[in-house]
Amino acid sequence: MKETEIISQVNPEPIIAKIPYGKYVLPVLVFLVTGVVGLVIAYLIVGDNWLYAAVLLAIIPALVILHQNPYIGVLIWLLLTPFLLHTQIAASRQVYWLVHRILPVLSIVFLILSSLFGTNKRKLPKLDMVEISMGGYIFVSILSIMLLNNDPAQTFFRFYDLYIIPMCLYLIIRLYIPNRKSLQLLIPIAVFITITQVAIGMISWVIPSVLPSAWLTYQGIRTTGSLASVSVYTTTLVFTGLILLNIGLQTKKKIKRNIYILLFLSTVFAQFISYSRASWLAAILIIIALAFMYPKFMGKFALISVILGLIMGSIFLRSSYFQTARERLTSSESENSALSRLPVYVAAIRMFNEKPLFGWGYDNFDRFDRRFQGRFGDLVNPDEKDLTSHNVYLTMLAEQGLIGLSLYLLPFILLFWRSRTALSKMPKLGFINRNMLLSMWLVILAFFVVQNLAPMVVVFGLGLNWITLGLISNYVYLYNS
Repeated sequence: MKETEIISQVNPEPIIAKIPYGKYVLPVLVFLVTGVVGLVIAYLIVGDNWLYAAVLLAIIPALVILHQNPYIGVLIWLLLTPFLLHTQIAASRQVYWLVHRILPVLSIVFLILSSLFGTNKRKLPKLDMVEISMGGYIFVSILSIMLLNNDPAQTFFRFYDLYIIPMCLYLIIRLYIPNRKSLQLLIPIAVFITITQVAIGMISWVIPSVLPSAWLTYQGIRTTGSLASVSVYTTTLVFTGLILLNIGLQTKKKIKRNIYILLFLSTVFAQFISYSRASWLAAILIIIALAFMYPKFMGKFALISVILGLIMGSIFLRSSYFQTARERLTSSESENSALSRLPVYVAAIRMFNEKPLFGWGYDNFDRFDRRFQGRFGDLVNPDEKDLTSHNVYLTMLAEQGLIGLSLYLLPFILLFWRSRTALSKMPKLGFINRNMLLSMWLVILAFFVVQNLAPMVVVFGLGLNWITLGLISNYVYLYNS
């Protein structure tokens, strides 16, 4: 069955009934908005506010593009957000607010308006338990913030950045149902992210002085690229690396094939120099899975890795990079760092036992966890300092109880179950293929591993997590319909 036929059969009834002559309404609205923006730009230019005028000028074509293809909003978010996260420049912060806080919501608005006014031939699919569960999680979280948090306004904006916007990114993919041509736009973005983040990561160890100080928070300790979080850095490169590997192994042109594979290998190297034990564990599990997916290629990969490992090990065994890696695994400081997390894990479980259904309130873990911490055997003394939770799911269990955690995890569980059927129907080749779907689940596995062992409170990481789930849902609904 052709892909266009599959898309046309996915829930042909739109969510919102079309309005008579509705196809003329949205273009008129866009024209009016464009006219108003034009007048504001003219006013800003007269007032010598060229920077703001330039930003507004970019909005006009962006509105037209989003009207035609709201999925572009996800690609713009992927492209720009990694470089806007930690800048303190006022203009850059405003661009960040526009790209992260407004663009995803605006894309969904255009999707709904296109359905409402009948200006887009694509019909929105019906939503099901996956999206209902996401909406339920947002509802109970907002309720928790309003009733249990000491600073509900500030906490809501934080929740908006970390969870509402990432779920909006998922929803754009789910509603738009991007076809093969649209999905292939991810390839140049994956190439760009891989090259820039691997390069920034390596530069941070060699000549850090050329990089912005905001990117060097963990300089000499971890590799974070421009993302200022080692867990986000490594999972991002897992995402791009697996896309490029899947495409590279299907590419017949030898030069392009080698470029894609080389970029994948650079992401593996980046996992090593991250010096994150959680990321190393995720990388090992992914490589084992890839051995079953691509046995021939991974056999060559293993052989080359052993040879290079022996050569580099004999030459650089005493280098600072190998010493750092060894210390991360064997030093007493590393052992104490790992064991010191146990009392916090126990505290989270005790907090859950006390309030199992609704928890202690969103973002309240650090407020109450000290009450439940105590000595954990003779290994650590948690009374020395206030320890931070390194397990996202245990923290969520303590803060939002069984209801909150269940609502959050249910979309992943449902789509994982439905992927079984989709896999049997998917082709072996092309951008939409079995191994690509499996690769996206490997990305989710990487997120799951690192979030169990390291905190992830960076919007790009959570956004990429839900974008990955959105791509999975796209494959699942295309081939389960």
